[in-house]
Amino acid sequence: MKIVIAKLSILVAALLLSPISVYGQAKSDAKRIMSSFEYVYGEGWGETEEIADKQALANLVSKITTTISNQFTVDESEMSDGNNVSSETKVNSIVNTYSQATLNNVGSIVIEQAPKAHVLRFIKISELNKAFEQRKDKVFDYLRSAARSEANGRIDNALRYYYWSMIMLKSLQYPNEIKFEDEEGSHLLTSWIPMKINGILENIDAQIARRSGDVVDLYVTYKGNPVGSLDFTYFDGLQWSQLNNARNGIASIELRKNSSIRNLQVKYEYQYADETRIDKETEQVMSLFKEMTFPKASRVIGGNAKKETAYFKTDYSKQFDQLVKTESILTVPQVDNAKDYAKIMEKIIGAIQSRKYDDIRGLFTDDGWDMFDKLMHYGNARLVGDANFGFYPMEDNVVCRSIPMSFSFNNNKKKFIESVTFTFDKQMKVEAIAFALDSKAIADIFHNRLSKWSDNMRLIVASFLENYKTAFALKRLDYIENLFADDAVIIVGHVLKKKPRTVENEKYLNNKEVVYNRLSKADYINNLRKSFGSNEYINIRFTDNEVTKSQAGGELYGIQIHQDYCSSSYGDTGYLFLLVDINNPKQPTIFVRTWQPQRDPRLHADYGKDDPEYGIYGIGDF
Repeated sequence: MKIVIAKLSILVAALLLSPISVYGQAKSDAKRIMSSFEYVYGEGWGETEEIADKQALANLVSKITTTISNQFTVDESEMSDGNNVSSETKVNSIVNTYSQATLNNVGSIVIEQAPKAHVLRFIKISELNKAFEQRKDKVFDYLRSAARSEANGRIDNALRYYYWSMIMLKSLQYPNEIKFEDEEGSHLLTSWIPMKINGILENIDAQIARRSGDVVDLYVTYKGNPVGSLDFTYFDGLQWSQLNNARNGIASIELRKNSSIRNLQVKYEYQYADETRIDKETEQVMSLFKEMTFPKASRVIGGNAKKETAYFKTDYSKQFDQLVKTESILTVPQVDNAKDYAKIMEKIIGAIQSRKYDDIRGLFTDDGWDMFDKLMHYGNARLVGDANFGFYPMEDNVVCRSIPMSFSFNNNKKKFIESVTFTFDKQMKVEAIAFALDSKAIADIFHNRLSKWSDNMRLIVASFLENYKTAFALKRLDYIENLFADDAVIIVGHVLKKKPRTVENEKYLNNKEVVYNRLSKADYINNLRKSFGSNEYINIRFTDNEVTKSQAGGELYGIQIHQDYCSSSYGDTGYLFLLVDINNPKQPTIFVRTWQPQRDPRLHADYGKDDPEYGIYGIGDF
């Protein structure tokens, strides 16, 4: 796929800190622009061109607001501080979210240089209309993401994207007129989106499976099937809990001592206001509007049970146990001496339960023990349900899948559920530990028989992805550094730059124009080092993955991933692409890494916006 250069998109807010001046422009050009009805412009003066540029941009933003304010219809009752702010101010608040959003072709003319600098900033009115279309496209992109998430059972993402699309819809010029087309027809969004959210909430079912002390395990389904992922809070007998996560139908909560569970209250999360920081535009819009309430998000579990013991005589306990068991089952044959490995895992599980680890040190290699130690200190680690083991050969190793565990942190509002894998070396010692991919991601790799690669390579690819995401959680900087080739192409963002062909990169780049802000390996690792040092925890979740084997020969794979990144100080979501050489499974090598916070319409535009590969990098681009 040829990557063509497109118009440079810039943030007006960013420009306030990064002036772009074009010296030598004729004053006549400035007069022509200021006298034309095709432009909106702002002027600035100052002792330096930077000061003048900032003032010009501020003036431009103010005039943009005035120019397009009359193009909006606003339901004032839906806005925050509805009784204290004038109607005009409310409209201006919405319009200002556009001036902070992406605008195309903001021009600059330096009329006078320092020390009496005079700068003109300008934009065509036609470009403002493009900003409205970009906002509308974002609404539609959220809707497509929501639909894909719902189809894959990732209900947390489905609710989040539907809700965010509803909020962003309110900031459009004429929200009551916007329709969305899908395979089921045309939908008026102001009524259709709330209907979709309510429909999802209605089809969620949570049941109590078991209780051990104050720990209660829940069996959670969506339309009768184990839910892929779902976030919720519960009332613990005194107050509402932090955000909890259900994964692959499994959830675990902790009540206060001696609390009854006969009337367990839960609330399913759908707003995700704290996560809007991953998109400043969405964050700004959400702050303007009141929260939309959905009563169906609140439930009482088991309210009809007369005795608490009645819960544990149901089929829910059996179904929960079966879910825990299937965490460890793949479609490939297990090793013949599984019982020998099971004895080792039973000792490890016993140590985790008792929190006495000295007696099992000899069951690990040095690297394996280091990872186990980090795992046990990854928040408040606790087993979920009764452990079940599945053991699978992978080259010279044996992989044990998968042990469900929960992790919580003192300064975090969310509890995580992860299934943990253990990899054994030839001496039957644990040499690696990883957070497993979720059931949908595993199914994508193991159940797609169209690709002509062996079950062994499928397991190797899955293990690579699991080790990769776990390395961030356990802050294994040395491991990540060793993964990347010294001359790896690391691309972040949408800055346009020409990458020259060199001997080192010609194997992986087709030398076209590439949208990127390129980091060296050293810069990338240094940024990670700072992030690891400043965060109590990091958790990465792959919500979608598409693996393609290169036609170039050997075990070279392109991996497209929709990634949710969460840490104690930062969160984002976007699209990750890795080009990785796995010819040596013991030492995979990443040659290309790209990160996109959102789909780029300049990439694969001919695919159509409903195509999963629209707007994101893939193996055909390298």
